[in-house]
Amino acid sequence: MTALQAARVDDPIAHTASKSWMIVGLIGGAILGAATVATGGLALVVASAAVGACAAGGLGEVLGSMSWAPRHVTGMLTEGSPNVYVNSRKAIRAHLSLGKCDEHSGSPKRVAEGSIKIYINNYPAARLGDKLTCSAEIFSGSPNVFFGGAKVQTDEISPEIPGWVNWVMLGVGTAALAVVATPAIALLSTAGALLGGTAGNWAGGWLFGEGSDGQKWSMLFGSLIGGGAGMKGGAKFDAVRAARLSAEPVAPDVAVTAINPVKPAMPLEEAMPGWGEAWIKNGRKYAELRDPYLSSKLTDDQVGALYGYTTNEGYTMLNPALRGTEPMTPGLEAYSQHLSEAMDVLPPTSGTFLRGVRSLPPEVLDQHVPGNIVSDPGYFSTDMVKPFKGKIQMQVEGYSGKQIDFVSEFKDINLETEVLFKPNTKFEVIDRVESHGFIHIKLKEVQ
Repeated sequence: MTALQAARVDDPIAHTASKSWMIVGLIGGAILGAATVATGGLALVVASAAVGACAAGGLGEVLGSMSWAPRHVTGMLTEGSPNVYVNSRKAIRAHLSLGKCDEHSGSPKRVAEGSIKIYINNYPAARLGDKLTCSAEIFSGSPNVFFGGAKVQTDEISPEIPGWVNWVMLGVGTAALAVVATPAIALLSTAGALLGGTAGNWAGGWLFGEGSDGQKWSMLFGSLIGGGAGMKGGAKFDAVRAARLSAEPVAPDVAVTAINPVKPAMPLEEAMPGWGEAWIKNGRKYAELRDPYLSSKLTDDQVGALYGYTTNEGYTMLNPALRGTEPMTPGLEAYSQHLSEAMDVLPPTSGTFLRGVRSLPPEVLDQHVPGNIVSDPGYFSTDMVKPFKGKIQMQVEGYSGKQIDFVSEFKDINLETEVLFKPNTKFEVIDRVESHGFIHIKLKEVQ
């Protein structure tokens, strides 16, 4: 153990930057969370701000306690040994010696830590970095007298940030995340972060020493890994639950089918040359891995069409043709038919979903006013957790959408949970708010 400077009367004490950095994190996180939220409605904006504030506030608190973070002097050591001196100044002992801290009114605070090897008046000798009961640290000591030995604590130390503040941030952050995402994602990600942080804290203390920067970094990384794993688990739980609770697809009207038979579409490989074969291969791979039951219900053309739509090439080729801005070729028509038939196989998913778009044609955007019924000639993509970026943000309440992320390569990379609605699905515009360059629109599916 490295020897540390011996503490003396009149040596300064200081607090870490935990409190100030936590406040900066709370404010900055709230601003960032509110600025990046992609929903319509005040409640979700506030919830996103709360999530960002609590996460950044907690991060600021931990980083502010690191050894490299700045300290600010808040007082000095005032009472030392009556008969032991260091550099002609009274030596400081744990439990018996006192210090005056400007951040805490009332009686002086006891020195609560010292060396396990060096004793003065039968109590551990205090050194640079040892704490008082208010969490202030001894900020400087003797230039030429050093005491070795591990740190030992003699008195209870009050944390710089009261425990109830951290519990409030945890509770508010979890509740807000349940609004922004889902309760399952909020609870599992919080539990994962707590377990990961606890494991990281233990491992870091064992590897680097208690109270070390290494222990704190281990705790942070453990929390991030555990929280990320919990978030993935929550998204998976939501997907499985939605599939189990959803009703079986309604059988088509036999009489109508007989009168108006649907012409079989050309195979996907023929309809989309250069794409179809790879789409089928990748779609089947992901479907078998994530949902073997649904995979068994889908033909190769159907699973390939679903996968194709989750790629940048798929939807950017199909939707412009459906909307009339690009030619509708026989191949794209067959591709759309396979996609529609695949969606008929999947169970519906009801709930509130999110959608972000960069822009809409003026004549289309003008239709999005409260009370109007709107529809999109193309396939209408939403997400259960987070939307794409864009100036137009939609909150969509629907019941006929189909969750297609089980065939997407982006599910594990970007945590996408895509829910797709068929072309010409009708929605009522419930609300529209324009603020800070964004347009927030709330839609509700209607018959």
